[in-house]
Order: sequence, then structure tokens, then C-alpha cells
Amino acid sequence: MKKNRFTSLLLTLALSFWMVGCGISSRTATESKTPTVDKIQQRGTVLVGTTGDYRPLSYKEPETGEYWGFDLDVAGEIARKMNVSVTYVPTSWPTLRADVQNPALFDFAIGGISVTDARKQTMDMSEGYLDNGKTILCRKEDASRFTCQEDLNHPEVRVMVNPGGLNEAFAREKLPRCTLIVFDRNEEIPGQVAEGNADVMITEVTEAPWYVRNDSRLAAPLLDKPFTHGEIGILMRKGQEDLLEFINVTLREMKGDGSLKALREKYGLQQNAIMDAHKLLEGLKGRDVILFVADKDELSPSEVPFPVVFTGMGKMRMFSALVSWYENKADDSQPVILNIGSAGSAKFPIGTIVNCTHFINGGSELVHDCIDIPGDGCSVFSGDYFMSTQTFSPEQVRELSQKYDLFDMEAYAAAQFCKMHGLEFYCLKAVSDNLDGNLKDWRAILADIRVKFTALLQD
Repeated sequence: MKKNRFTSLLLTLALSFWMVGCGISSRTATESKTPTVDKIQQRGTVLVGTTGDYRPLSYKEPETGEYWGFDLDVAGEIARKMNVSVTYVPTSWPTLRADVQNPALFDFAIGGISVTDARKQTMDMSEGYLDNGKTILCRKEDASRFTCQEDLNHPEVRVMVNPGGLNEAFAREKLPRCTLIVFDRNEEIPGQVAEGNADVMITEVTEAPWYVRNDSRLAAPLLDKPFTHGEIGILMRKGQEDLLEFINVTLREMKGDGSLKALREKYGLQQNAIMDAHKLLEGLKGRDVILFVADKDELSPSEVPFPVVFTGMGKMRMFSALVSWYENKADDSQPVILNIGSAGSAKFPIGTIVNCTHFINGGSELVHDCIDIPGDGCSVFSGDYFMSTQTFSPEQVRELSQKYDLFDMEAYAAAQFCKMHGLEFYCLKAVSDNLDGNLKDWRAILADIRVKFTALLQD
């Protein structure tokens, strides 16, 4: 009897321990299954890993410790939608993979991180939200040396890269014959190139324009011919499906409401318009296309696969040429109209070719009307004169160049005519000057633009 009671007591105790254990185990399992977004909201801050060395996407000011950049504004919008603050956590390109997969460090990483299949095998990546591709920075006086990727692949070319990222991987794979220099601080490499300690920096089309605008010693001669094509995304460890979906939904909303485009413009990131020029021409292959060009120095008609109509400069000449062509065409076909030509810009290096989708009719009263076509390209202000400090006041040039991307004298007229007649219309412009009144080499620049347009159209 006592034995039975003792056995019953042991069973009761064992059952009690088992139930307590189950309770602990169950609670632990419940906590581990708590959605990541809920954990972040309970914490009150989202932990964001970033290198802080990639202007204008992610940069940490060395003196103040303040972070700024396009990608960090995107991270801020994600945090705002979660109703939490942002805490930035330093990482580096060599340690990025390991840091992302360490749950104790941060929730996701951002800042110029390319979407790749290799990364997606072991980690999760958001949808892409910024076009990207490999290009170079070099000294301005060396720009004519580098016309293609193969020009870099020689022992006498000193190529500098930061360690551990895709720039180093690209250089080692694609430029095996160059003299490769690995330099620890990515943000200092443009200065190293400018000072002559290297000939070329392997960088991205997101990064190169910022340095060209901010250091007159530098050039990005291959900006409109990137060696690779891809997108930038947000990187995180696997197992955070709710966070991944939250971020993707936020990015889609930002694309849809125009806030992502506004951020691109804030940081001068119109490289999507540069890369769209190539995508546009790919889409026009095999179609009935007619080119309308203002100046005969802008294109060699015998060297391109489309018929060309030269119109002369100005909106009236462009419109009249289109009217004459339309009234005299032999049939009822509706070909695609492509206006190509030169334009001034304070936002892009000379020679850059961009896709344009927003057209402004400017004149003595500055703005009369606007026309948009589908796409996410640049804005063109079509005036009655060359846009420079010789024809407008410095204040007007400064104000308009902040508001609009490019300035010409024809694009609006072509867009207006095509809208009136239901014609499919596209526009590509090459930057011929930087609105500084320096037009002494304009014809020579047009000759270079003609070569670029010819090569682009032949591809």
C-alpha cells in the first residue's frame, strides 16, 4: 500500500515536471515564432546594418557620426511605416554575409547591396528598387583612354577596388591582366584616383555621378555603357518572411506613389534613365521607327538602321518637319517616332545618354505646358534659346536646373505632335554642356555624341 502510494507520488511529480517543462518549451517556441515585425515594434527600433562608405546611398560622416543617403532614407520610410525609430549598426563589405546571418546584430542590411543569385541562395533579398551596374571613375584627362571594358585589362592600368565586395570580384574575374590595388576605405578611392595613386576605380552607376559632380578632377566616361546590369535591394537572413513581405510592400508603395522617384531626384540618382536608354532600344528592335534629329552633327544617317529626318533647331522647325513628314507619308502606317539629340544638363556628365519621359514647353514666360509619356525617365525643358548664363540670369539657371534634368529646344514639340496624332513617341538626349556658358568645344562634343548615338543605335 505504501509502495503504491510512493509510486503514485513519483508519477505525480514526474507528470508535474513534464507539464512545467512543456510549458517552458511551449513558451520558448511561441517566442521564437513571434513575427519579426512584431518583435521590432515591441523593441521600438529597427536595427539596420550599413557600411556607411557608399555615397550617396549610405554614408557616415566621420566627424559627427551622422548617417545620410538614399538607401538610409528608404530605411527611414520602412521604419516610419512600422512606427519605430532606426538604429544604424556598422558592418563592412568583407563581413557583410556573416553579419547578416547573425541574429544578434541587426534586422536587415541596406546601402548599395546588389541583388545576386549567390546572395539569395543563403539569405533573403527584397525586390530591387534601384537600377545599378558596374562602371569606372578615372581622372578627367584620362577619360579618352577608356572607351570599353577591355581598355582596363592591361598591366599598365592600375585598378583600385575596396576589399570583399562585388567590385573586387568583378575586377579579379573580368580584368585579370590589370594591376589590381585593393584599398581598405571605399569612400577614399575616388580621391586616390584623382591624386594619381590609381588610374581607375571600379564602382557603380549609382556612385560615380556623385563623385563627378563633387570633384572636378574626375570623370565617368562609361556611365552610359555599364559593364553589368542589375538592381539594388535589401539583404536579410532567412526565416523573416513577414519582414521581407513588409519591406516589399513598402517598396511597391513607394514606387507607386512617386516617393521613391522623389528620393532618386533628391540624390541625383537618375541612372535608371541612363540604363533605360539601352532597354528602350532593345524594345524597338524589329519595329517601324523613324528618327527625328535637329542637327546634322548629332547623327550619321548612313550608319544607323532607321530612317532619319533632320529638322533644324527649335520647336517650330521640329513641329514643321513632323507636319511635313506626316502629310507626305505614303501610307496609313503609324511608325514609332524617336527624337534623339543633344541637351544641356547640370545633373549629368557631358556625353551621358538618357531616356526622357517628361516634357516642358518653356519660353519667355518660362513654363507654358507639360506632356508626360509612359516611363520613369528624365524631364526636358524645351526653351526658345540655349539654356546658359549667357541667355538667362544665373538665378534662373540655378532654379530651373534644380527643377528639371535637361534643357533643349525641340523635344516638347515632338512630344506635342505625337500626342495630337496618337503616335508612339520616345526621346533620348545626350548631354552636350553643363549650363555654364562654356560652348567653345560644343561642335567637338557633338562629334563625340554622334559616335555614341551611332554605337547605341547599331547595338
